[in-house]
Amino acid sequence: MDSLLQQFLQLPKEQRQSYLRLLNQHPQRETALHILLTLPEQISWLLAKEKQDGAQLQFLRQKAEQRLALLLRLLVFRKTMPEPSVPVQSAISPQPPLEAFETRFWKSDSFSLELPLFALSGQDTPEIWQWQNRDGSRQLSIQVTDPLIGRATVYDRELLVYFCSQLCQSQVNGSGALPNRLRFSVADFLRDTGRDQGGRSYRAVEKSLQRLCNTEFAYRQQGLAEVEQRLLVSWFKLASAEEQKIEVELSAWLLEAVQQRQVLSLHPGYLQLRKPLAKRLYEMVRKHCGRQREWRIGIDALHLKSGSQASRREFRRMLRTVLAEGPLPGYQLLWDASRDQLQVLNRDPLLPGFHPRLKSGRMIWRRENNHASCQSHGTPPTLRREIIRKKSR
Repeated sequence: MDSLLQQFLQLPKEQRQSYLRLLNQHPQRETALHILLTLPEQISWLLAKEKQDGAQLQFLRQKAEQRLALLLRLLVFRKTMPEPSVPVQSAISPQPPLEAFETRFWKSDSFSLELPLFALSGQDTPEIWQWQNRDGSRQLSIQVTDPLIGRATVYDRELLVYFCSQLCQSQVNGSGALPNRLRFSVADFLRDTGRDQGGRSYRAVEKSLQRLCNTEFAYRQQGLAEVEQRLLVSWFKLASAEEQKIEVELSAWLLEAVQQRQVLSLHPGYLQLRKPLAKRLYEMVRKHCGRQREWRIGIDALHLKSGSQASRREFRRMLRTVLAEGPLPGYQLLWDASRDQLQVLNRDPLLPGFHPRLKSGRMIWRRENNHASCQSHGTPPTLRREIIRKKSR
């Protein structure tokens, strides 16, 4: 057995507990992993970091992670695994499978639906990314703690949708105050979101959790206090012989959104969208169109709101590809070339609306009742209403 592990097992229980708690805090995780490297390996780590040798850093990190996994197994075998740093009652067990829920129980906070918190591509990983709306009243800054891990993408967002849905279900069931920690089974998440349940998918979930913890945002809006938080505070793999379970600590911004009911239902088909721009388009449409029958947006505003780092010409090409593939879940997308706008039509047949004849008469009445048209036409209002009735027939 490695002498490093032997030395660690001989430490007092309190020191082992402090070390494992340090691993849960993402900013200190790299420092904690250094303890499981020999002195020559730590020197190699520092030299690779200076030379920005990603391959060597990844190799040493994997070696430290392997020793950590072995150490945790040894602690379980010796029955010396420390208790979690947060009492168990602060975490809740997984809810029933979401596939048994009604459609309305796929939930997302409206904050991340509107703002481009997530990258459309895994290549969009600058250490600091700045965004602001056209009048500059809203500003967003995205920063990654470790460039090698990268920024959270729209695919990683599905985990936050899953957590938000669980919190909303807990709120509906009247479970009291919302917990800041959730425990979930990776197998349940993969099944509920329609993903493959192979080993590669399990590793992809862990990488998504790493990117969520690695991504910090700072949001400024005129008249409001500045918000600086991580997308996800931390995550911790629980030792279980039956299935792989993970405990996550949620950020305050997500808990606040659920508590204040600033959430929207998502169509289950959203999780099946595979193109990143299609997923981002659905998020914007769901936030801005909502229950309206129609919503329009120009190409420049759409490019800005999407958060895409592609050129305007490339963005047009990607948009044409998405439009050619058919409608989004619940919405029909049309391109109005004369106005250079995207037109969104709500396909929900249960939306309230006017009878076509009444709707036609109502639109004519609005035009005719305008003050300017009253002066130009010179027709008495009673006669105009009679004309409107005849036109609507």
